[in-house]
Amino acid sequence: MSVTTAYDYKLISAVLSIDRIDRPIDITTVISQLDIYEDVNKPFLVGNLIILNDNSSIISDINFIGTEKINIKLSLPPLEGVTPTVIDKNFIITQIEKNVKSNNDASVIVLEMIEDSGYRNYLENVNKVYDGSGTDIVSNCVEEFIGKTVDLLDAGGSTTNDFRIIVPNWHPFEVVSWVQTLMVKEFGFPYYFYSTIHSDKIMRNNLLSMLQRPAVNKVPFTFSTSAAAGASTGSISSQSFVINDLNSNKGLSVLNKIREGNVGSTNQSINIVANSSSREEIPFDVYEMFKTIKSYGGIKTTQAHMTYDSKATINNKKLHEYNSRRISEIQVNGVYEGILNSTDVVALSQKLTAKSINSWMESSKVTIRVPGRNFLGTAGRDPIKLGDNIDIRVLSAKNTFNQTETEVDYDKGQSGEYIIQSIRHMFSFQKYHVIAECTKLTDEQNANEKI
Repeated sequence: MSVTTAYDYKLISAVLSIDRIDRPIDITTVISQLDIYEDVNKPFLVGNLIILNDNSSIISDINFIGTEKINIKLSLPPLEGVTPTVIDKNFIITQIEKNVKSNNDASVIVLEMIEDSGYRNYLENVNKVYDGSGTDIVSNCVEEFIGKTVDLLDAGGSTTNDFRIIVPNWHPFEVVSWVQTLMVKEFGFPYYFYSTIHSDKIMRNNLLSMLQRPAVNKVPFTFSTSAAAGASTGSISSQSFVINDLNSNKGLSVLNKIREGNVGSTNQSINIVANSSSREEIPFDVYEMFKTIKSYGGIKTTQAHMTYDSKATINNKKLHEYNSRRISEIQVNGVYEGILNSTDVVALSQKLTAKSINSWMESSKVTIRVPGRNFLGTAGRDPIKLGDNIDIRVLSAKNTFNQTETEVDYDKGQSGEYIIQSIRHMFSFQKYHVIAECTKLTDEQNANEKI
């Protein structure tokens, strides 16, 4: 198979394994579309499969009921003798989303599927005591109940102390989600455990490590109306970095952040074990948070403008100087002798920072649709993955795509380095697209104060 565009891919095989049928069923030739979803907040993959059923013998014996296993292998076509990386993933069908009759002889079947580890997660029930670091607890739980290991993508460990938890009738990935909230890096950067198409392991990463890394694409992904119109022309390499579609989030609402307590607030922790008057009060100031993020190298010098306007005032008082909310939480300390329990393990100030960082990151998102070639990889060339930093350039309306780098004027608000938070891999009609949801904490230039 020769490569003609950056959208080309090869579906090597899609084979069903059904316990009630004593033979594998190859459905490669009847697949119309395959979508696979990755998300930094999910430790398993999900997907959709569209089958064109022309009443052929291939699937005539199948009555889908939501337990069918499917192995999918795909890759890029080889280019100039370069060996492509083969993606090999196992899913289980969960339900028939649609079964539409198009005519007397054909129908379209839309199936939902989940990674095999995600299916097993809902079968397993955890009632167990765990001791150790957050990563140790997650690793031990997923290895015992899911059969997977954790791959540490970030250097070092959580700054959280070892602790003990008693898991009360949870699924394994519920344990992962909860322990993840008890893990912070440095002064409050959150952790993530997630799954990708590139590995059978669970990835562990933290936001500080993601922010500190350089963008993985030396050539920026670029959006302009002229480039999108000619997205299938030019060299394979140049096509690979054209943004076909770009959608910004609905916009930042600072008022919502104020209501959440993520601009200025007073927070208190009440220790009901010690006595009802034992309180720890911590003020929160979003401006100080952004300055601290920069001090850790989480905000680069090329993107040194906050998405929060620290000069905005109401009644001659800056927004972050108001204690807009008073938030209380009950703390139960010292439950176990000689070891911390879950409420001991994260300082209140770190909880506030992690909560606010996650909230502000939701406010600076873009969704891009690009050719998928850079996201699969070949021998000697790593793919772009979930959690990577990528460089995005959005040309201002007055520019044309064929201008030189020195002539081009970029939209400084939308351009910059983004972290990939979710990826939708779309394999359809001989074309492979990626829809990536990306986020950032700062702009290259806007009307707000430079940190």
